[in-house]
Amino acid sequence: MSNDSTVTGMIGMDPPVIWKDFRDSRFRPDEDGYVAKAFVKLHVTSAKLDCEEGIVTLLNATGIAPLGRSAYPVDGMVDDVQEIVDAYPDRAFTGYLECCTDDGDWSRVAVVKGRARRYEPQMTWPAEVR
Repeated sequence: MSNDSTVTGMIGMDPPVIWKDFRDSRFRPDEDGYVAKAFVKLHVTSAKLDCEEGIVTLLNATGIAPLGRSAYPVDGMVDDVQEIVDAYPDRAFTGYLECCTDDGDWSRVAVVKGRARRYEPQMTWPAEVR
């Protein structure tokens, strides 16, 4: 896919990845949500925990997300998703990232049986007219 694509959706990871296991990942977004030289990023959630030492912020990676809202080239998206899957092989990955090019071509990237793959839509005729 060489055209820029608008990417939506998320591939969820269960159980979430804790901070110590993704802090050095090249897919971890910075404070502004930016990730350099990647086609996807980890979706990071935060929760505040009130404990004796004070309020602590817990960060967890809960999925694989698109880089942002504007269109961008997604040629390496499948490879990047697979790199994340390989880094966390004990996780279940559900959902998909949906890509739509400026030309209106659609595809989805999903993880099935531990492998990231791009799926193109298929047209099938109804059974009555096959």
